[in-house]
Amino acid sequence: MAVQTITYDNKVALNVNPDIADVNKVTDNDMNEIKSVVNNNANNIGDLSNLTTTTTTNLVGAINSTNLMNIFSTTEQLIGKWIDGSDLYRIVLTSTGTFSNSNYNIGALNDNYKMRFCFGTFYNSSNNNEYTLSNPTTEIRHISGNMNVKFDVSWGSGTVTLIVYYTK
Repeated sequence: MAVQTITYDNKVALNVNPDIADVNKVTDNDMNEIKSVVNNNANNIGDLSNLTTTTTTNLVGAINSTNLMNIFSTTEQLIGKWIDGSDLYRIVLTSTGTFSNSNYNIGALNDNYKMRFCFGTFYNSSNNNEYTLSNPTTEIRHISGNMNVKFDVSWGSGTVTLIVYYTK
């Protein structure tokens, strides 16, 4: 949505009455100054539809929505649109424990949601190392409403963190 500007021609005084003080009337200079300030502000704001946000109807909403794109939270965040136009969400899921060659539930994600992409890390608390969860040693799956990590080898004790992007 482009921010609207004032488009009338600059005003020219037709009837100047020097008997009335300027403070008690609206002059051509006053109207032209208002037009100039409003249009400069509109041009500085720009076109809200160019923002990477789902909120383009007002400036404050657009800024707040854009700022949410940089928040990683354990609660659902609406962060934009997927390529098919559906709303795109992000959530961070964590689980702490001992992870060996088995399947572990890291957190719930509704069955109706479509996982679009996901990545994760494992922090090993015994050696303070961090690992990216990637094949062939791990598999991240969305099964029966849960986000699961399947480990093919023993990873030890620590914390698994998944960042999940999904649509509904």
